[in-house]
Amino acid sequence: MNIFILITIATIIGLVIFGGLIWYLYMKARFKTVPSNEALIITGPNIGDPKSESNVYQDDEGRHMRVVRGGGYRMKMFQSSTRVSLKSFQLEIKTPVVWTKAGVGIEAEAVATVKVADQLQGIVKYAEQFLGKSKDEVSDEISQVLNTNLRAILSKMTVEEINSDREAFNNKVTEVAQGQQQYGL
Repeated sequence: MNIFILITIATIIGLVIFGGLIWYLYMKARFKTVPSNEALIITGPNIGDPKSESNVYQDDEGRHMRVVRGGGYRMKMFQSSTRVSLKSFQLEIKTPVVWTKAGVGIEAEAVATVKVADQLQGIVKYAEQFLGKSKDEVSDEISQVLNTNLRAILSKMTVEEINSDREAFNNKVTEVAQGQQQYGL
């Protein structure tokens, strides 16, 4: 055999192997997986139909978002993904002096456990509010909202009500906290 033919065949085989390796690495980079305690928010074109797919969300302006939980997804060209932790975390809240209903100034300290809602709507709301922000920015924003709500609750109660009727106080705090679903929490 001619040496030129052998070199040509070796070059073609090398190019096929190299091309296959590049294709494999490209496909591996486009396939994203997440553990069960995280969600993957995928944005970009060709997300899917929200009527036929339960993990695709479309807002009033027509923007689409896919939420993948505990599994994998092969992303298409020009799509991007961001991981969102679904783990709970705690925030320490300390109010400045708050004047109660009876005019007594008190300072309050509290610990709030915060978690992203598990349902699609909650994850989407969280993504709309906080995607792209650092964990510290998210914690600061949530702390400010909870601090404001705690001050509002304390200002509508007397010191005796706060101390003696803990269940009523806890119920008011829970009501306000559940109202924070606008943030997907």
